[in-house]
Amino acid sequence: MSADCLTRLHVRTVGRLAAASVSSPGPRRSEARFGAWPSGMVMTGLLVALLPATGCMTAAKQAYFEMRGAQGEVLLLTEPAVADSHSFGGVFFLPATTTVSDRVVPPELLTAFNRRASRIVEDIEAAYVPGEKRLSIATDVTYFQSKGLFSPAMLLARVYLRDADRLVQDTIVKVESKAFRAGDEKDLADAALNAIRAHVSAFLESREAADRKRRETALRERRQRQGEE
Repeated sequence: MSADCLTRLHVRTVGRLAAASVSSPGPRRSEARFGAWPSGMVMTGLLVALLPATGCMTAAKQAYFEMRGAQGEVLLLTEPAVADSHSFGGVFFLPATTTVSDRVVPPELLTAFNRRASRIVEDIEAAYVPGEKRLSIATDVTYFQSKGLFSPAMLLARVYLRDADRLVQDTIVKVESKAFRAGDEKDLADAALNAIRAHVSAFLESREAADRKRRETALRERRQRQGEE
């Protein structure tokens, strides 16, 4: 491997990591995009293994995909009411379902999703202010494919956010992975749930924000009392 080739590889890899993604037409995207990133050692090992066999560009691309892992995003089909912003005191997941054949959506995917959903609820309870009003999350998985030699792993799901019987928001969760290390049911379920967790934060109030409001309110009241005196 020549020094010139390695230099081109370094420049192209850095360029890809810094480049902004281009949005395609369709439903508006939520800010929630989430995936797992492995350590730098993984990327280094992949570069060493792939460079001799596939050349600079192919190795750089695959190393980037392995580093990025499975990525999930939330596409918005409806806009929530302004009154629903930061108005819920928790979430709960209904068991994930599907209406298609288990050859398209394997039962292992639903099992992995449901098992991991409880961890997301625990994370949310630790980070956000609890309350009686809770947001229910119903997930209907419509498509799944595992990682192939030349094709990415993919998951599509319709996710409904509800307040009791009232629909708060209708969304689609899309997960894609071009990484061989993150292309099975568990990996895509994790990425989907992480994207959902990031998205529903707009409907919750963080403990940090609540503490800041209490401090600001206490400060205003103290100033008012000092002014009256």
